[in-house]
Amino acid sequence: MMTTQKSRMAVVGALACALIPLPLLADSLLTETALTKTATEKPRVSFDGVLMLDSSSFDGVYGKGVEQTETELRRATLGMSAELAPTVELELSAQLEDGLDNAKLKDALLSWDITEHQQLTVGRQKEPMGLENNQSSKQIAGIERSMATELFAPDRHTGLVYATQAPRHTLAIGVFEADADSDVSGLAFSGRATKAVLNNDTQTVHLGASATHRDLGGTSLKLNNEGGVNLAANIIASKRRDVDTMQTVALEAAWLRGPLAVQGEWFQSDLSLAENAPDPRYSGSYIQGAWLFGSAHREYRNGSFKLSGLKKGRSAWEMVLRAEQADLRDADDGTQAETLLAGVNYYQGKNFSVMAALLTADTAGADVSDDPSGNAATLRVKYAF
Repeated sequence: MMTTQKSRMAVVGALACALIPLPLLADSLLTETALTKTATEKPRVSFDGVLMLDSSSFDGVYGKGVEQTETELRRATLGMSAELAPTVELELSAQLEDGLDNAKLKDALLSWDITEHQQLTVGRQKEPMGLENNQSSKQIAGIERSMATELFAPDRHTGLVYATQAPRHTLAIGVFEADADSDVSGLAFSGRATKAVLNNDTQTVHLGASATHRDLGGTSLKLNNEGGVNLAANIIASKRRDVDTMQTVALEAAWLRGPLAVQGEWFQSDLSLAENAPDPRYSGSYIQGAWLFGSAHREYRNGSFKLSGLKKGRSAWEMVLRAEQADLRDADDGTQAETLLAGVNYYQGKNFSVMAALLTADTAGADVSDDPSGNAATLRVKYAF
């Protein structure tokens, strides 16, 4: 596995080095079509990245009955984008995650603006499903995404996505093939549609729906999650099943008014088993409120909410509350969990932030430990550029 990961990192590095000085073959074609870009121009290249350091203390179900304190490099990401032509852009990124020995390719995609509001993207990318799932980890108000998002929204895979965006609605549909080193295999179809039923200078009301169908071909699948504390043990898990297909649907809603942002999502996943047994149905949901104090604000753009207004020398505070639940029970197996999060975030300019949160969890089911509840405190220091 490490050989594959090192090879991918080498490819990313080689491509990045090659793209920086490379004159574009497309320039000559653009000159012939009377576009303003000249054949001597080089691509516009930009770099971005993020460094996240986490420290957490937890007990009870979070630590399997043992009080623990852990620290880790949660994530280190370096990305590059290059404008190969006025309507064509290349994006590459690689990351270290959960320590220094877990390097992997993150994004490797080529996007083409068909028209002002239509885009075609091919390569390794995040599948279009869910509100929180399609927000960058640099933008979300919680330290980690919700249990429901982590359990049911698919991660990055290689595929082709068609997207259209208008001032008040978006639509994205795609077909994907799971990577060879993924936990699942087979073809998948995913799509997401959003609409701002109200969007003015005072407030925004956002609604959305997503769905994915995945052909897993009998893959042995077990869902689990740490309940908002990446360094902790899994507090919720399903029974391991051999799954032929999986269909997941999701609904999302959000309200933005001044410094207040409220959002929530609901997921339901139906599994079709390869074995002769009743097909299970799993679900999860969350609701979250965040209140900003200071120079920052959240703005709505293309079906997502982005932190804005943090210019150099400006700072802001944010209070976050989240309640969530997930149910992975299947007959006499599997567990369900409920968690509450209270957090505070400090932002200094665009680059630096500190996030802290207190969490409490309660679990139930046949597979719970002797201590079905637990508490956690977690801290993240983040630098982004």
